[in-house]
Amino acid sequence: VAKSLVAALFDNRGGFAPQLAVQRLFTADIWGVACLSGGTRCGVAINSAMLATIVGVGATLLGLVFALVVQRGGRRYAGILKLMSILIALALVVLFGRTGLVTGWLDSWFGIPRSRWLYGLPGVTLAQLLTFSPIAFMILYGALAAISPALEEAAQTLRASRWRVFR
Repeated sequence: VAKSLVAALFDNRGGFAPQLAVQRLFTADIWGVACLSGGTRCGVAINSAMLATIVGVGATLLGLVFALVVQRGGRRYAGILKLMSILIALALVVLFGRTGLVTGWLDSWFGIPRSRWLYGLPGVTLAQLLTFSPIAFMILYGALAAISPALEEAAQTLRASRWRVFR
């Protein structure tokens, strides 16, 4: 990494040119925001920030829902939710990738051509949601297990709304 960063400071003839590094670092390919104003492309940094925000919020909410269902909704769903959340995340590319089983089946049965949708923003978002939701689930499950249900019952007894008890 250091060698790549140092190489960015030199031009094609080997001369020291730090302005090239600054020019390369602040190019529209990295920081462009054209997609936010009706254009077709955003820079890599903007796409990464959008993906991180969507996946962070989504995985946390999905993990919280799973944790609440398992912790407060009864034990009969615990094992299957844990297993399914991990298996779905691992099987996503095998099923829906360019050469995936479902993709091939859709192509042969319905004529829907194989595409790379899984590798764009919607597909990567889905894959990361399914990958990081089990991690959020495990963390939030442990946190919910540490909260005594007696505290929730006390709040309900004092006539707190469901939202306030949840919050």
